[in-house]
Amino acid sequence: MVEKSVPVNKVSTPWITPTTTDFSGSVTVVLNNYFGVVIHYTTDGSTPTEASQVYSGSFTLDASTTIRAIGVKNGEINSDILSKTYTRVYTIGETGPAGGKIFYVNPNHVNDKWTYLEMAPEDEKTIYAFGGYNILIGEKAQGTAIGTGKSNTEAIVKRYGAYDPNYGSGSKTYGAKICDAKSISHNGVVYDDWFLPSIDEVEEMFKNRDETLWQGHYLSSSEATSTNAWIKYFSSDYRAVKAQKSVFYGVRAIRSF
Repeated sequence: MVEKSVPVNKVSTPWITPTTTDFSGSVTVVLNNYFGVVIHYTTDGSTPTEASQVYSGSFTLDASTTIRAIGVKNGEINSDILSKTYTRVYTIGETGPAGGKIFYVNPNHVNDKWTYLEMAPEDEKTIYAFGGYNILIGEKAQGTAIGTGKSNTEAIVKRYGAYDPNYGSGSKTYGAKICDAKSISHNGVVYDDWFLPSIDEVEEMFKNRDETLWQGHYLSSSEATSTNAWIKYFSSDYRAVKAQKSVFYGVRAIRSF
């Protein structure tokens, strides 16, 4: 009986360039190994196997991506897994992952767990009210600072449900709900993490506005009283004001990442 030989040598772990992981715009990635080694890799963070894509030459990334790769050679043990995450760095005014504009870079991103605010590529097709006139949601929906729009939106939707409670089920929706339910597909990726911005987030959009924002009033997710919410007029640099929850305003959803 002839015993089957067992590989004793192990393929070296692939190496990757560039070694720096932050990039702006795009980055060209190169994988390497010794002669005769086939490199298999993934770009979705999954574990590479011999069934994964075969590396055949350099490729370009324009979004944050985790690359994982193994080296395979006949008669040898597969290599350890190489794992490298390249992080796309954005500046204000650039197009974000979901196709909208980046309008804020968070200096406290380490603690907050998000770095950028991106506005949706366009306004909602119609105007919406804050909703719930004469209904006080309270502190959970009264955040005004940058970083509170998401929690405001969650609190409003939890309190109101699918429709403005002043109109009844099956009738009129409202600003926070329309943003919370928003979904955009861009470059093959679905983004459904939108929310109605807080008033300070609306102010940041005004500071870094572009031609896609109209010269009218924009609704925020910051409740002021049981009858009023904060809004911002974009035709001139007036301060934010309190306005009736039942009045309809422009809505631009945003997301953080």
